[in-house]
Parts: sequence; structure tokens; C-alpha cells
Amino acid sequence: MPGPGRVRLRRGRDRREYTIRQLSAVESAPILKRYVRTAPATRPYFRATKDSPAADFIAEAHRHPVFELTQVSEVCADETGQARPTGSYPPA
Repeated sequence: MPGPGRVRLRRGRDRREYTIRQLSAVESAPILKRYVRTAPATRPYFRATKDSPAADFIAEAHRHPVFELTQVSEVCADETGQARPTGSYPPA
């Protein structure tokens, strides 16, 4: 189990651990704007529109947290289902 400030994501047998950091409103604004522009289904949840200036996304960033994930390690499951760091799987 990852410690505080970390998350482990899994897709099939591929598992990766990341540190997480919530971005500031200023850092989030361009990401949120791109999200609204490319994912039309999200638009009802935003006061800002796809054509709004970055300042409008900064103003509502507190309602839509954005996180940065930085990969710490890649973890694989061995034949018993136990997690092993990538360098040791498969066993030699």
C-alpha cells in the first residue's frame, strides 16, 4: 500500500506508483481550459466556457482539483500475486 502523497495505479498486471501533488489554481487553469474544450460532456459543470480567458478557469479551479502524478516506480505482480519492483520480475 502506498504511503501518504502516493497512489498506485493498476491496469491488468501493470502497476505503477506515483507521487501526487495538487496543482495551484494558476497551474490548473490551462489544463482545465483544454479539458472543457476537448471534453464537451464536462461543460455543464463549469461556469467558464471553452472560449473563456484563463482568469475564469483560475477563479473556479477550487471546484475542479487537478493533480500532477510523477512516476516513482513500476511494480509487477509475480505468479503468487505479490507485488515486485520492476527490476526483479520475472525472477531470474
